[in-house]
Amino acid sequence: MSKCISNWIKNNYGSKRGLLNTFRYQSMYYLGFFKTQKNVDWSQVTRLVFLCHGNICRSPLGECYAKLLGVNTISCGLHCQDGFNADPRAIDYARQLELDMTSHKTTNINRVKLSKGDLIVAMEPKHIDALKHLEIMQAQCTLAGLWLGWPRPYIHDPFSVNEEYFSVCERLVVEATGGIVENTQVR
Repeated sequence: MSKCISNWIKNNYGSKRGLLNTFRYQSMYYLGFFKTQKNVDWSQVTRLVFLCHGNICRSPLGECYAKLLGVNTISCGLHCQDGFNADPRAIDYARQLELDMTSHKTTNINRVKLSKGDLIVAMEPKHIDALKHLEIMQAQCTLAGLWLGWPRPYIHDPFSVNEEYFSVCERLVVEATGGIVENTQVR
């Protein structure tokens, strides 16, 4: 693979795996696989619960931006320990938007008391699949990227990628959060 193509993939999808997963889940979206996640009963939503892998990059930014917009929200991670700070790059990105994520501490989803009024906002389809195994599915679930202007059910984890994709990812999270907040009546 030429260096130019490799850099394009890294800058726009994070990695080859990110590119492949994006196209895989995008194809599934067009085949109707994510209708359940798009069909949210907004009248039942009382809180947004942003969810990602480690609760240091994507979900805390979604939470922070939703709070700025006046929404009742929290964030958590599927595979994290409690009490760690957000990724410094996420804190810097938030700061550019005049958001303060410096007090964020990671929370594992097992420590979150979910209720029927929660809308779990996952970043990847595999996050929703993992929730099924945790048997905590009384809450509704959606994928953040479904609420972008051009739906994108998979937002690749930016943890170990270059700065350019990190910014792309965080921009997608902010835009998706805005799309979700436009639909919700949670305040």
